[in-house]
Amino acid sequence: MNTSPVKQSLAKYSFKPSRRFLAAVALSAFAVAVFTANAHSAQARGLAAAANLVVNGSFETDSEPDGIPEPWFYGPPLPPTDRRVCNQSYAGACSFRMVGDGTVKWLYQDMDLTPGPTGDKYKLTFWMKGKNIDQDGFDLLRIQFFIIHLGGGSFDVIEQVVPAGNTAWSKYSLSLTSTADYDTLRVRIFQEGGPSGKLWVDKVKAVAVAP
Repeated sequence: MNTSPVKQSLAKYSFKPSRRFLAAVALSAFAVAVFTANAHSAQARGLAAAANLVVNGSFETDSEPDGIPEPWFYGPPLPPTDRRVCNQSYAGACSFRMVGDGTVKWLYQDMDLTPGPTGDKYKLTFWMKGKNIDQDGFDLLRIQFFIIHLGGGSFDVIEQVVPAGNTAWSKYSLSLTSTADYDTLRVRIFQEGGPSGKLWVDKVKAVAVAP
């Protein structure tokens, strides 16, 4: 189990449901059915590459529309600069943009799974692009991937810090193994205050890795 300062930040910046909770509950039956089928098939049958557990991982859908794609959540309320945009993308038409402004903020998605055992493996892949990224000490702009243990009191986590400067669209991969029984995966785009610049994220995919 990870014991880095990331754990402290997760506890400090708790995931309180925002008004996005009501929007997510109102998702179409089709989207919910696809998510449930993908989660169960990828986990129970060990399909490593076939089923993406992340829903709307390319941020193509925003049914309200308010710039926050469903079923992604945020905290605290994001400024208008942080939103789904359709003038930058790696795949499809859209991506999610986060702008460094000195505040603490995040966008995340939880993937509820059938409870799984210690030793299960998952891989997160995503594409991102940066412009004038200026990281500031520990307060980094980063992409995080969690396996949350049963009961929610502990978790495993791995993260990718956004490279400084200007970067073209590039693919990143994070692999994580459960150290206890679990029932949830989480992916989070997280800024803890200091960085400046612009980040775009696209084509987020989480899959179970076959043993």
